[in-house]
Amino acid sequence: MEAQEAKLIRELADREAIRDLMYRYGRGVDSVNLEMVLSTFDDPSSLIIQSGSGPQQRHEGRKAVEAFYQARAIYNQTNRLIRHRYKNPLIELSGDTATASVYWDEIREEQNTLIQAGGTYFDKLRRTGDGWKFTQRLIRLAYRVKLVRNTDEAVAAGDVELAPR
Repeated sequence: MEAQEAKLIRELADREAIRDLMYRYGRGVDSVNLEMVLSTFDDPSSLIIQSGSGPQQRHEGRKAVEAFYQARAIYNQTNRLIRHRYKNPLIELSGDTATASVYWDEIREEQNTLIQAGGTYFDKLRRTGDGWKFTQRLIRLAYRVKLVRNTDEAVAAGDVELAPR
């Protein structure tokens, strides 16, 4: 019985560590903390982005992933708000590798427009000496809706409130 309990404890710890990795990624994006975002990716790793049924944008290799997130960090610095929420993570463990998917929603203010978007992350992961890391992340956007077209006017009118970053 002890071997089964140890296996169960390891599985539960791995699942929690993978969920924590997902949350650290989101918190890093939301706070525009490039170091935190990049710490979630393995070397080598890849990033794939797909909007709806459109073509995939592929960023193959750690350097390409870093370049993508460096450009996003510069862009995201101008946003007054970015917040991710995650729902219904599914994690499949296979020794020192795993696959996972999780639904995400975000609300962001960019270029004076308040936007809500969402989709699914599809991940391949590997246990490293530093814990679980993404070896591949597919970001599939399912929807994007403009909630407010002029955030400044909505804030001035009292219709929207944004806390300082």
